[in-house]
Amino acid sequence: QKELERIDRQSAQVQKEYGEKKRALWEKYDKEERKLIDQYEPKLKELREKRRVVERSALEAQGKEIPDRLMSAEENREWIENRARESERKSNQSDSLGSRLKLF
Repeated sequence: QKELERIDRQSAQVQKEYGEKKRALWEKYDKEERKLIDQYEPKLKELREKRRVVERSALEAQGKEIPDRLMSAEENREWIENRARESERKSNQSDSLGSRLKLF
């Protein structure tokens, strides 16, 4: 019985050490990953934006429609707002038509 307790204590100690080492390794990994993200993400974002602008300019020059993914955030917001207004207008029209049909 005492031998089992000793083994359990040793096992708990090894598990604790293992957990601590693993946690330290993850913390180190997270710090390194953050450094990489901070180093590369701004440049990648800038290049994606440049690509979007160039691709959009090419489509505009050809007179083609601009897909949503190439619109700026402002244009997307305006499009969504216009779509919502149009949808509300159509909904109001159909409500009005429905109430007029009920009269008959």
